[in-house]
Amino acid sequence: MLDSSYYVAVFVKNYSIVLFITTSTVFFLVLLALFRWRWLTDSAREVDSVPNSLYRSLSPVIYSFLFASWLVLNISMLSWYSGLFEQKQLTFYLNSGVELGLTFFGSWFLLVLVSYWEESLVEKGLPKMREFEPILQVSFLVLKTIVYIVAILVVLMVFDLNELAGSIFTAGAVSTVVLGFAAREALSNVFSGAVLLFDQPFKLKDYIGVVEKEIEGTVEHIGWRVTRICTPDRKMQYVPNSVFSQVSIVNYTRMLNRRIYYHIGLRYSDLDRVADICRDIEQSFAEMPFVDRKKDNFATLSKLDSSEVVIRIRVFIKPCSFMLYNKAVDDFLHRVVKIVRGHNAFFAFPTTTLDADAMVAALQASKDAS
Repeated sequence: MLDSSYYVAVFVKNYSIVLFITTSTVFFLVLLALFRWRWLTDSAREVDSVPNSLYRSLSPVIYSFLFASWLVLNISMLSWYSGLFEQKQLTFYLNSGVELGLTFFGSWFLLVLVSYWEESLVEKGLPKMREFEPILQVSFLVLKTIVYIVAILVVLMVFDLNELAGSIFTAGAVSTVVLGFAAREALSNVFSGAVLLFDQPFKLKDYIGVVEKEIEGTVEHIGWRVTRICTPDRKMQYVPNSVFSQVSIVNYTRMLNRRIYYHIGLRYSDLDRVADICRDIEQSFAEMPFVDRKKDNFATLSKLDSSEVVIRIRVFIKPCSFMLYNKAVDDFLHRVVKIVRGHNAFFAFPTTTLDADAMVAALQASKDAS
């Protein structure tokens, strides 16, 4: 017969495993309830601070990690109790599972964290962060790529696949060289796109121009391969990024000033009035609200041409849109015309004068004699 101590030992062992599973389950449910209660409390109070919004983003990771920890802990205890695996086997499987779990949840945690900051800075960021939006997008993409690569390397190390990892990276290096020769143009566009995002000769909504390639318009999108530009006639132009690395770019949006520059021709009979006209034009600059009076604006006699007296006018106006610039030019020209007419002067236009006084007199004398 079996001794009563045997039954006591079996009862204690069974009671211990049941007590352990029950305790771990209660502990897991309490933690879950605490996290859930805090989230519901903050939601009811409409709290939208950074810690609360970050917690809402990370809550799926936290709940999944707690559940996985509870599950692994209980499975390991049941396996030890039932004797399904030997001690060494159980330790090996448990260590491998813990490493894989930590790698999975750690990668998930980092990806959610990076996505949260990307959404906060790029999509909901301050207006002053908008100019850094392309750089931020590239930076967050690089961070996510690094997380994926590290996770893959750790998984390969857990399964002791170092040789496979070396073969994969060797094959990847060879494939990169082959693809580099086969797709030089595409890679050039991608590299140029990265340079554009970091150097930022222009950004979204900038009005740019490339004289060499007859490119002009508003930047609508900067991609890895092409940049989309909306031309003045509302056409969408797709320009390979490698083009911008070979030409000079004019960014009209970043101009410190816009310039009005004209040559105006008057008749030679109005030469005595030119000085007064130039003086009145310069005085009228003070009446134009769009003129930047800190700059050197002038109206002077520039040249005595073959058929006209040329006045050169240069005016710098404050930074403004293309439409307002043209409105300023319209106002400026109307003022100039009014000043010229106010001095009883007239603009020169192409004419031809026939010097035939002697011939006319001779014809008149011949007519009188007859």
